[in-house]
Amino acid sequence: MPVHISVRLAWHDNGWNGHICNDPRKNAYCIGPHSYPGELIATDRKLEIEEKYAGKHCSEMHAKEGKIPPCCFSVNAFGSDEIRAETAPPEFFRDGTQIKVWPMPAYSVSTWPYEEMYKDEIKRPNGTYDNDKRREEADRFFLALEAKKTLIFYYANYSNPFSENEQNRYVVVGVSRLAKPSLPEDQMLYEGCSDETKRKYANGFV
Repeated sequence: MPVHISVRLAWHDNGWNGHICNDPRKNAYCIGPHSYPGELIATDRKLEIEEKYAGKHCSEMHAKEGKIPPCCFSVNAFGSDEIRAETAPPEFFRDGTQIKVWPMPAYSVSTWPYEEMYKDEIKRPNGTYDNDKRREEADRFFLALEAKKTLIFYYANYSNPFSENEQNRYVVVGVSRLAKPSLPEDQMLYEGCSDETKRKYANGFV
């Protein structure tokens, strides 16, 4: 039987179509505590710039302003054209590692097997996690996915317009069939990492 996956999206008011929200300032859900990654979006989004390009393709804002929206991991889930995505290295690297920028193909998202990253089997005796084993678990997870067979269930967590304080609801916003699985050689590494960072964090995987 094929393995299926779920992918959390940050809320978007324009269908996750690779465009900036139609009204970025009114989208309070993307910065909610259950969004992905809500805290990062709240910290890094530039509303004044996004409002200039409201409803326009993300590539236009990048070309003219050099800015990539922090919802880039999920905003192109149903977008028909490529966009750019980026992520800054964790602060604890502290070694001059560069921001990672990559092309996000049409109809694509970035995701990670969270449950696999926190299994007891990859804990060291001192309670910390072995990052080499974490990367091995990620490889194993993605290698189990099958092109044309694995289904992707896209959902918004509780930070969505249908949830209320008394009733937290997940919202399934789409289902698709996986066109191309991620292989171990597709996993991205930060550039400019120190030897110590590479040793501690499995060559500095994103």
